Amino acid sequence: KITMNDESAFRKAITEAHDDVARLAYADWLEGRGDPRAAWVRDDQVFAWMLPDGRDPLEAMLAAATGDDYQRRHRASEALRRF
Repeated sequence: KITMNDESAFRKAITEAHDDVARLAYADWLEGRGDPRAAWVRDDQVFAWMLPDGRDPLEAMLAAATGDDYQRRHRASEALRRF
């Protein structure tokens, strides 16, 4: 049985997993600690902007939403709506 005691272990499990179980377990773990990022982690489109270190995704989404890459700008705009 694997025990997750820190965020880096969760993020490692998420990047190695091929499903949403680790990401959702991470969200539950954050919620249990009163961390508001739990809601962002539950949303796969928003969570993608939190990687690789689990930080607040807003800065990355805003930068992409105003950038030159149309596809990245579109993905960021969609994530911002969900944010």
